[in-house]
Amino acid sequence: MELKATQLRHFVNVASSKSFKEAARRSFRSQPAISLAVKTLESQLGAQLFENGKRVVLTGLGTAVLPIFQEFLEHHDRLARSIEQASKGQSGDISIAANPSVASRWLPLIIREYTEKYPGVGLFATDDNSEKVLELVASGRVDLGLASDVPATSEIDFTPIITDTFGVVCRRDHRLNKRAGALEWSQLRGVSIIGNMTHGLLASHQVHTYLQKPRMFMSTLTSLLANVEGGVGVTVLPKLAAPDEHPILTFKSLRSPQLHRTIGILVRRGRTLPPHAQAMRELILRRFQKSRAA
Repeated sequence: MELKATQLRHFVNVASSKSFKEAARRSFRSQPAISLAVKTLESQLGAQLFENGKRVVLTGLGTAVLPIFQEFLEHHDRLARSIEQASKGQSGDISIAANPSVASRWLPLIIREYTEKYPGVGLFATDDNSEKVLELVASGRVDLGLASDVPATSEIDFTPIITDTFGVVCRRDHRLNKRAGALEWSQLRGVSIIGNMTHGLLASHQVHTYLQKPRMFMSTLTSLLANVEGGVGVTVLPKLAAPDEHPILTFKSLRSPQLHRTIGILVRRGRTLPPHAQAMRELILRRFQKSRAA
């Protein structure tokens, strides 16, 4: 037996208000339409729900099914609200992976804005190098990725959002900072270099010769900057990974050549994002558009 929720709702309204006229008013329907819905429901059930007469009185069947139909409609309405929230991106779960520079500098702002607008969405975020981010997106373990210079692949769509340049991060009292303007790559010769994960982006370029034998290697941005701050050496980073307005550290651009990296959004190709994940993607695009304008 297939029962329509609308018919059940009309029956419940009549039974609770004890009036076909009041049920019609509540439902914004005509009284004949309510009567027809109830008669159709009685026909499907094979028995009357209301006694004959002017007064609205439930039959034994009507009394028995009323709480069942009420429970069904409550459950139906809860599901309908959940589906509506999901379709509007207001519920569900989303996972995102970002490389360390984006995760430390931009992701907190993005997450704060997103959670304020979509408080019903559960959010999981992790940071890792761009290669790992690519792997997480391709395998479906995260919905979205933020990574740099991702190689072309049939599994991933890469949407560029911002480009920055490489430079040296050093102490303000370091001799490199005493040079006016941008630095030449050749000026790194003989300087104590601390290696980091972004140097892999330069592996195919001739400037990598200045980074091949680092004094030490740090895999996390926090530890990397702590060692530069402590005077262990200097490091080469993209501009977005460098700290802003730091009391001890500064960023010096590198030229001859000036090298760039491009950060973009990664999603699995051919997959339609659920509304709440698409809302995150659009928020990221807007955030970086504002950054470029600034």
